[in-house]
Amino acid sequence: MPRLLSLWRNPSGARILLAVYAIARATSSVGQPIATFGDTRGYESLSFFGNNHRMWPVSLIYFIVHDNAMRVLAQVFIGCVAWGWCAIVLARHSRYPRGVMIAVLTMGLTPQIIRYDLAILSESLTISFVVLLITASINFASQRNSRTISLWLLTLLVCGMARPTHLIIIWACTAFALFHILRKNSVRNIGLCFVLLLMSLWGYTLFRTDHGYSRLNFYTVLADQIMSNDARYQWFVQHGMPDIPVLRTSLSYDYVDDVDPALLALVELPVGQPPPAMIRVGGTEFANWVISDGWSTYGKYVLSHKSESLSRIRALSDPTLSPINDDFLPINTRFSFARTLFGDWKTWAVLSSAAITSMLIRVSRRRQFFALCAMSSCTFVVYCINMLASGIEHPRHASAVAVAIRVLSLSAVVLALPGRRSSIPIDEFDDARGKKTSRAG
Repeated sequence: MPRLLSLWRNPSGARILLAVYAIARATSSVGQPIATFGDTRGYESLSFFGNNHRMWPVSLIYFIVHDNAMRVLAQVFIGCVAWGWCAIVLARHSRYPRGVMIAVLTMGLTPQIIRYDLAILSESLTISFVVLLITASINFASQRNSRTISLWLLTLLVCGMARPTHLIIIWACTAFALFHILRKNSVRNIGLCFVLLLMSLWGYTLFRTDHGYSRLNFYTVLADQIMSNDARYQWFVQHGMPDIPVLRTSLSYDYVDDVDPALLALVELPVGQPPPAMIRVGGTEFANWVISDGWSTYGKYVLSHKSESLSRIRALSDPTLSPINDDFLPINTRFSFARTLFGDWKTWAVLSSAAITSMLIRVSRRRQFFALCAMSSCTFVVYCINMLASGIEHPRHASAVAVAIRVLSLSAVVLALPGRRSSIPIDEFDDARGKKTSRAG
């Protein structure tokens, strides 16, 4: 027991925890069957400016690493970096750094997170990017310097461009930076604002050229929400949708060879995606309406039926944010750490709300308070868009949000509790400047 306590208090204990996490995560996935899907092909072509390709951050990793086994290793490595950095940053703010590290790293080993390492899809990397952005935001709010700003901008770039719905994070940050400059009438943050503006314009370019995936998602929304409901169908017909009754029973998928090539070219269906039967049945007339007025009509419907839209989001929240099993995407890791540690999302949300509220009375935590509020708001908006703008695979599309809720809650609790005592010796949880000061003393 004395040896264990000595190891626990030793500065090298953090490195041991990080090494154990990396070994456990790698052992769970490496050598297991790798899952590929129809969506996989879309991530294997790279474009930094859209052109009907997937968003570039995930595609860039897959472009650099061609072999699927090596892609799994890359996903494991990036995941270890993300969760390891998160554990270290949060531990710096706590009076109990080892306990915080164990809590964060244990969360990062739950099957709801590490199972995606075996899927050649965007989920594993997107979850890691989200954890990196949350960590960088807390780091930036705690200490503002060129290093923390650069890390925040880098993580904002890769996380904000990992998926189309994440672009709202970049745009929100840009709007806040512009508002801050105008309100303060100061040029102090003009450089940061300029970089954010460039990122926003880049993101808008990607958003505007995401034709194929956007239209494919819209067809799934029609099949899932509109065609099976008489009132919704009639509302859409009254607002310009072609009235083709046979569409209401054409909810399956076709083979590519069964659809007119000219029609497929018009819709610009992504590579590797089976065409919804509605493309063939609706023909050119329906496809032209989808292209020109589809999403705008759906947006009007959501805004004019707010209670119905919110009810749908509430109905999807439990099965997507706290799925009872992983049948929606069957992948088997070698070890399955306790699922229960992931917890119920509502419990985490209540815990987060209480912790964030308690931070109001601590002046030293005001920046972290606003950062957590902003990140929680963006998480909610991204989740709502994900659920309303897709008709299939909702648990998979909500995976990054589900993890963000847990990480934000852990972060809020750590920041709300008393921080480290000044008398505690400086160890590996402090930055290099702190260590040099310590030595000089």
